[in-house]
Amino acid sequence: MRRALRLLIYGYAGSGKTTVLATAPRPLGVIDFEGGSDRLLGGLPDITIKVVSPHIRTRKIVVKEREVEVSFHDSYFSLKKALAELQKLPLKSLAFDGFSTFVRKRLLEIVAYRHLGQPYAEQKRPEYQDWFTLQLEMDNFLQQFIFANNVDLIVFICHRRQNKQAGSLFVPDILPMKLMDNVVGYMDVVAYTGSPGMDLSLEPFRLYLQPDSNHLFFAKNRFGHPAESEPNLSSLMRQWGWDVPLLPPLVASNRPTEETAIPMTQDDDVLVDDIFGDSDTNDLPAELPRSANPQTQEATGRKDEKRARKAKGNGVDEMWQRLISYASVLGLSADEVKETFTSVCQELDIKPASLRQAPPEVLREVEELTKTVLADQAVERQGGMLS
Repeated sequence: MRRALRLLIYGYAGSGKTTVLATAPRPLGVIDFEGGSDRLLGGLPDITIKVVSPHIRTRKIVVKEREVEVSFHDSYFSLKKALAELQKLPLKSLAFDGFSTFVRKRLLEIVAYRHLGQPYAEQKRPEYQDWFTLQLEMDNFLQQFIFANNVDLIVFICHRRQNKQAGSLFVPDILPMKLMDNVVGYMDVVAYTGSPGMDLSLEPFRLYLQPDSNHLFFAKNRFGHPAESEPNLSSLMRQWGWDVPLLPPLVASNRPTEETAIPMTQDDDVLVDDIFGDSDTNDLPAELPRSANPQTQEATGRKDEKRARKAKGNGVDEMWQRLISYASVLGLSADEVKETFTSVCQELDIKPASLRQAPPEVLREVEELTKTVLADQAVERQGGMLS
């Protein structure tokens, strides 16, 4: 039996990393570290999604000659549990969506665990033994897939970052660099998704499977061909000799609609209104998603037209919810997201209120830069920067 194809896909926010999973052979199991896969893949047949959140465990330690029970987060335990549940299913493909987010979060947990019971344990600086523990865990985790033959495809989805030591080359956002080298070494193919460089206007996006001539991004392809492809995993696998059904890409005509509405709570709405300059801070009921707002359906007059435009939106509200979800994984608050988002807009010379009318490529750039800064803040909180 042929062993599974190991594939890593990375790129900027909104470049189609999660969407491309709809073209993987099914049944497909997805382990989601960011809580967003269900928005794109939920409702599609033969896809099972497991959202991984840190498991809270307890341990007894001695503090000042007294035995106390303390709790700690263990995302690695949650990952192994979710994987065990999916492996009971007759899967053809297995995907880890948001793997780079998991790696960053796991480092913070390792640092906090080593200082368990100490004041400000979550703010301690990562040391060599923390990096070593993280690398050991990831090596042990990845080694189980080297000779895996119970599925056809194993996919890891990551964000991107710039490696300034290599001339600002875009690489998978897995730190430290030694760990990234190990991870990509396990892969048969490393694909960059989107458009080369920062030109976010080039759509439809593609998978780039070999480095470009301008050395803008890292890519790897043990099969040697093709250099680039449409974002269709089943099509690529057929080119490489796998006998799998050809699946169509996920587009508007076959995208599930039941679960794509983003619920907006009253607090969410007030915060979004404050950031984007909307005057109607109480125009949406807390229990309804924006797309189901009855006021929108009966909108008349200038004020109601504004509400209708806001309710329909251009993706700003969905972007904001993704940022909040991403920050919660890193242990950051909504207020910290607001402050970071505002500073990113200032750096890009963009007024937040203007994003209501901004094209999708601008939203993607703002979202990606905000996530990058948030991730760096989470690590800085530990007292040291990842390098």
